Amino acid sequence: MVRNHNTRFQKFLAGIGKRVLRLRKKKMNTLFLNIVILEYVRILQEYLYDGNLEDSLKSFYEIGKIAGNDLIIENLNTLKLILSKDIQDSPLMIRVASYLAFGEDIPKRNIHFIPKGTDDDEYDRLTWSYERCIFCSGLEEEKELVINKETMGKQTWGCQVAGIFESITQTIQEYIGNKYKIKCKETKCLMKGDTYNEYTMWFIPLE
Repeated sequence: MVRNHNTRFQKFLAGIGKRVLRLRKKKMNTLFLNIVILEYVRILQEYLYDGNLEDSLKSFYEIGKIAGNDLIIENLNTLKLILSKDIQDSPLMIRVASYLAFGEDIPKRNIHFIPKGTDDDEYDRLTWSYERCIFCSGLEEEKELVINKETMGKQTWGCQVAGIFESITQTIQEYIGNKYKIKCKETKCLMKGDTYNEYTMWFIPLE
């Protein structure tokens, strides 16, 4: 049974459970992960998209959605213990998912639920950032690919992460019976000249 709101016990359970699940998972070194991502994008750009980095990253975003779906389906039976129907509880789920996927904990001060009407946005949304961007950190010595705001266009280097979280949250919302279309993107990116990275997720009500 999915609760309407997260309880203190669920929050405590999430903090313990995410570490137990992470310990049981196969892990990948961060540097190796950066190299894999770089080479994968390079292959997409060279062989499928005629040198177009923006199209390559868009494809990478779609791959992220597949990865996110696989991740949540694998863990859904366990994670249902901490699910809530209240989207204002979504920061807890994102923090758990981030830890499971990347071993990166999002500090509570870096994740915010923003109700619709707070500013000009017509939808409820969630924003979060990391203390460091593990996806940009491996690009310091990269000289062969030109990666900047012009070559990436509307995409970002962390677009795959956006796809992962979009898919995870969409699956969860459907599972608990909420009627939302989830949209997620990296709204600030170090490789585009921003001083920090930031992800934004929108909860768009279905008619």
